[in-house]
Amino acid sequence: LQGVDDDIQSYQLFRTQGQDSTFTLLATVEATDSNLSYSDKAISPGTTYRYKLIVNDQAGLQSTSTLVNVTAIDYGVRPAITDIR
Repeated sequence: LQGVDDDIQSYQLFRTQGQDSTFTLLATVEATDSNLSYSDKAISPGTTYRYKLIVNDQAGLQSTSTLVNVTAIDYGVRPAITDIR
């Protein structure tokens, strides 16, 4: 996403559960941040979540993405933690 538009100031990621219309802010990322990713680890298997992204520009205007519906799946595999120092 970085470099797409020099006017972009930040990105805000929101989530809600099921058909609830109240969204919770998960993360705000500045457009200049080198890591424009987010991993949502506070989810439950079998639960449907809806996400939206709001892009804020330097003039204070906002653009909102379309909603994305995701159902969390539990594959039963847990990552191995190695090389702890």
